[in-house]
Amino acid sequence: MDVGGYLGETVYLFKKWGAEEVVVYEPDPLKVKHIRETMQLNGVKGIVYESFVGCSTSHNSVGWIDVLKDGFEVAKVDCEGCEKHLLSLPDDLIRKVPKWVIECHGPETLRQLGEKFLRAGFKVTFKPYSLGAGYQLPGRDKVFNPQTKLPRTQLFIMTARLC
Repeated sequence: MDVGGYLGETVYLFKKWGAEEVVVYEPDPLKVKHIRETMQLNGVKGIVYESFVGCSTSHNSVGWIDVLKDGFEVAKVDCEGCEKHLLSLPDDLIRKVPKWVIECHGPETLRQLGEKFLRAGFKVTFKPYSLGAGYQLPGRDKVFNPQTKLPRTQLFIMTARLC
C-alpha cells in the first residue's frame, strides 16, 4: 500500500521487489494520472484511489480503519500529516500490516508514533532527513525507544517491523 503516491515511483519499486498488486491513495488528480501511467508502463497491477487518507476535513477522504481492514504486507505513508491519525487506531488494526515506512513531520509526531508502534509489538527505527539540495539522509537508522533523544529536525523516516 502506498499512501501519498506522488508520481508512482513507489509502485514501480514495489513491483521490482516482488509485489503482485499495489494499492495507492493520492488526492491530487494530476498525480493520479501520472501514477496510472507509471503502473501501465511498468506492468504494475493494482488500483489508485483519488483520495486523502485520514483527513476528516476533505470530502474525498477515506479513514484509516477502512484502508487497513484487509491488511497489506507493506505500507509506505508519505501524506503530509495524515500519519498522526494512526495514533488513534487500535493496535490490532496496525498489526494487520507487518512492515511500515512512514514519513513523520516533527519530533513529537515521531515520538508518539514510535511509542505506539513499540506498544503494538513492532521494532521501530528512524532516520532524520532534510530536503535541502535534494534528499539528504545523514547517518544510519537509529533504534527508537521511549528514552531516545531526537534531533530537532522536522522530517524523519520511521520504519516499523512486526516482531
